[in-house]
Amino acid sequence: MGDNLSYRKFLEWFGNYSFTQTKDYYKLKNCVSKVKEFIPDSEIEFFYPQNLLVEDSDTDLIFLTKTKFIRISGSETKTFFEVFKLKDIIDFNFEVSEEFGIENVLLNIHFTNHRHLTFNNTVDTNKHWQNSFRAKIKGIYKMLIND
Repeated sequence: MGDNLSYRKFLEWFGNYSFTQTKDYYKLKNCVSKVKEFIPDSEIEFFYPQNLLVEDSDTDLIFLTKTKFIRISGSETKTFFEVFKLKDIIDFNFEVSEEFGIENVLLNIHFTNHRHLTFNNTVDTNKHWQNSFRAKIKGIYKMLIND
């Protein structure tokens, strides 16, 4: 899943045999089919597969477009879309910490309806993907502060 977690690369990896053996495969297969139906590739600014490769956690697919975050979760038989409009952000905070020479990042985004999104490179993936997730979170933060 190189290329800093692009959705296109995720789809290529998703079709790989080794991924079909993971716990999330059938649930994500259903979610991916719905993404294709409702979110045009051209609208996707950022893609974030939260909890990907984290044992005992369900993976959510989070997309950022020019106007909203869309979090997609579900099961093998149901798909749930949650929309967070960027215009409804009331505040966000970004934290950078360093432990043993390794930088970690945390981004919390709060919305007017008391909902929130949290991105954390140490929690949202396994240790092998933390660098890519850190870069993705920084990209989302840069987009938010430059808007």
